[in-house]
Amino acid sequence: MKFGVVERKAPGQKVSGDSYLIEEFDDQVFIGVLDGQGLGEEARASVEKAKKYIKDNVRNYGVGFADLVQGCHQLLRHARGIDLGMIWIDTKQKRLFYTGIGGTEIRIFGPRRVDFPSQSGVVGLQINGIQIHDYNYFAEDIFVLFTDGISSKFSFVDSRINVSLPPQALAEQIAELFGKEDDDYVIVVGV
Repeated sequence: MKFGVVERKAPGQKVSGDSYLIEEFDDQVFIGVLDGQGLGEEARASVEKAKKYIKDNVRNYGVGFADLVQGCHQLLRHARGIDLGMIWIDTKQKRLFYTGIGGTEIRIFGPRRVDFPSQSGVVGLQINGIQIHDYNYFAEDIFVLFTDGISSKFSFVDSRINVSLPPQALAEQIAELFGKEDDDYVIVVGV
């Protein structure tokens, strides 16, 4: 797979409170986006704790998203919470799984256009259920996983979006058109 990533800190902040993680192994691809509550260094501290936990455990859990979410939830009980969106792609079985808690979203463009909702809640504070969406993945699919610093108005039906761009250029285009000026964000495009 090929990826494009844009990560931006909020104006006036030293670091972004949003981040991402990509892990590829065997016929599996894991992508996560994490959005710390608030902005800056305190938000980033919680994000880094969760990223380390996910990185250390993702190969053990596979599609066991519920276990990864619960592990992060327990880890962040006494810290600032995060929003978390995760994709697991099994390229051999042609399956994509998504779960999201809080302000993360996914858009898929391909033979079918799909937007999976995230559950309400904040990892580390309150989780209102963990729903795992299962999708038949196509080789020509383009997926975009992003935090709430990208407007939820982003859609592949917008005529300004050029889906023929390489992943990095497409991520930059989406960020330019839909990035919120006063927030940090991360966007991951995969093809």
